[in-house]
Amino acid sequence: MTMSDHTTLLDRLGGPSFCKDLVESFCDEMMVEPSLAKFFRYTPMTTMRAHMVKFFKVFLGPGVEYEDLVNHILLTYASI
Repeated sequence: MTMSDHTTLLDRLGGPSFCKDLVESFCDEMMVEPSLAKFFRYTPMTTMRAHMVKFFKVFLGPGVEYEDLVNHILLTYASI
């Protein structure tokens, strides 16, 4: 096996900074769209962005089994 056999999708997309950039761009665009922004009027966007970045890092990152991902999502986002 070579090193490329262990490359995650997250690595191929540019690493953790890709997740941050993706979320920042998405949220910026979402908040200028009136039909979407109204749903997030009272949402602490700093917290929302941090949760979204963590989600993408887990989803795209290394060594996450499907069941572990589902459990993580349920535990992390159950209170939202």
